[in-house]
Amino acid sequence: MRKGVVISSSVLLLILVMLTSSELVAQQDRHRRPPPRPPKEAIDACIGKKEGDSCEFRTPVGKTIRGTCRRINGILVCVPDEPHERHKPDNFQRDSEKQRVTLSNVASICKNPEPTVSNIVDTGQNRTYHDKQELACPKKGEDFYGQDAHYQGAQFAYRNNGDGTVTDLNTGLMWQKKPDFVKRTMAEAEAYAKSLTLAGYVDWRLPTIKELFSIADFRGNIRTKTPYINTNYFDFEYPNIAEGWRIIDAQYRSSNRYVGTTMRGDRSAFGFNFADGRIKSYPIAGRGAGRQYVRCVRGRTYGENDFVDNDNDTITDRATGLMWMKADSRRTMNWKESLKYAEDLKYAGYDDWRLPNVKELQSIVDYSRAPDAHSAKARSAAIEPIFELTTEESWFWTSTTHIENHFGYYVCFGQGLSAEKWRGKLMNAHGAGAVRSDPKSGNPSHWRNGLGPQRDQVRIYNYVRCVRNNKPLNKPDAGDSQ
Repeated sequence: MRKGVVISSSVLLLILVMLTSSELVAQQDRHRRPPPRPPKEAIDACIGKKEGDSCEFRTPVGKTIRGTCRRINGILVCVPDEPHERHKPDNFQRDSEKQRVTLSNVASICKNPEPTVSNIVDTGQNRTYHDKQELACPKKGEDFYGQDAHYQGAQFAYRNNGDGTVTDLNTGLMWQKKPDFVKRTMAEAEAYAKSLTLAGYVDWRLPTIKELFSIADFRGNIRTKTPYINTNYFDFEYPNIAEGWRIIDAQYRSSNRYVGTTMRGDRSAFGFNFADGRIKSYPIAGRGAGRQYVRCVRGRTYGENDFVDNDNDTITDRATGLMWMKADSRRTMNWKESLKYAEDLKYAGYDDWRLPNVKELQSIVDYSRAPDAHSAKARSAAIEPIFELTTEESWFWTSTTHIENHFGYYVCFGQGLSAEKWRGKLMNAHGAGAVRSDPKSGNPSHWRNGLGPQRDQVRIYNYVRCVRNNKPLNKPDAGDSQ
C-alpha cells in the first residue's frame, strides 16, 4: 500500500514540476540531465488528441486524474486540472493582476464547493474569475463569491456502450457517440435522424435544445481549441477551414424551432455551438439558411418542467428539484453586483439563495414562447407566466463565466437582440431563449455598435432570478410535499 501511494503522488508531482520549472530549466546548465519523461499513463491519455483537449487517466492505485492535454518538452501529456497539494502554497498568487501565468494552475480552483440538490448536470466549471481574468478562489463574504465554481451539481457521468453509443447516467439519454460530421439543412437533419439505425435501435431523433445543452461542458475555450463537450466519450471535430468553414462553425441542430423569426424575418431553429459555447436560433429557410451537424439521441425526453406555485413568492420545479424566486430582482445589475445580490438575499424566509449557473437558468426557458411569436397565445417572454417579469424583453445573469473572453453568460428570456436595426427596430439576431455572454462590467454606451458578427446588443446590466436547493439536507421546504 505504501508503494502504491508513492507512485500515485509521483505521477502528479512529475507533471507539476515540469510545468512550473520550464522557464528555469532553459536558463540552467546545458550539461545537466534532461527533464524526466512524463508518466506513461499521462502520455497515453492524450493519444489521438490535440493540445487543449480534455483528458483523464488512472494512477497505479486507481485514482482518476482529469486534466488538459498540453505539450511539454515536445510530448503531448495530460496535465491535471488540480495540482498536487504539496505544490500549492497557501498564499500563492493572491494578486491575480500581476501573476497571470501560473494562477490558472493552482489558485483559481475552488476546493469543496457547496453541493446543489438537483438533477441538472453540472457545467463542469471549477475555476473562478473576476471581470477580466481568473481570480484566486474567493471565500464566502469576499467579492465575486457565489459564482459557478462555488457550487457543484450532478457531475458528468457517461458510459461508453461499445456499440457507437454513449449513455448519460444522469439523464438516462442515449447518444450517438460519433456523428458523421455532415452538415445538413433542418429538413435533411430531421430525415437523417428518422432513418438512423444504430446499435440495433431505430427510435433515434433530433435532441431538444435542453437535451443538447445537458452534455455541454463549460470548460471549453475556442482560443485553446477545447470543445464544449467531453471528448473522452463523444467524438468531436472542428470544421475544415479549407472547405470555407470557420473554426467556430461547430453548431449542432436541435428539434426546437423558434416560434418567432430571427434576423431579417427568417424562420429558424435553435442549436448549440460546441466550439464556442452559445445557443442561438439559426435560419432554416430563405437567404440565410445554413447547414449544421447532427448528434442524435434516444430515450425519454429530458428537460420538461413541472412548476408549482408555493404561495410564498417562490416557484418549485418538481422536475429538477430547484426552488426559484417568483419575482425577479426588479432592477438590473452588473455581474459582480448580481453575485453579491444573490449571496446576501433574504427572500420568502430563506437566506441560502444563489445566482444560478447557466444550465440551471436555461432549464426554466420555455421555448414555446417568444415576444415576437407568430401565435398570439405564445406571445410573451420565453418563460411560463407563473413567473413574474419586470420587463418582457429582459436578459438574466448566470454565475457561469464564458472562459474564452471572461464575459458572463446570460439567458435571453426576451429576444436576443442585435444593435443593428431592421425595418426600424432592433434586429432579433438570436431568438428568445438564446444563451450568450456579456462583458461583466463597464459602460454599455461604449458598445453602441454591438459585439460580434451579428452585432449583439451589449447591456452589461441584466436582471437576476435567484435559485436555491428545494431539499436541503437539514430541513424540508414548502413545495417538498407537492
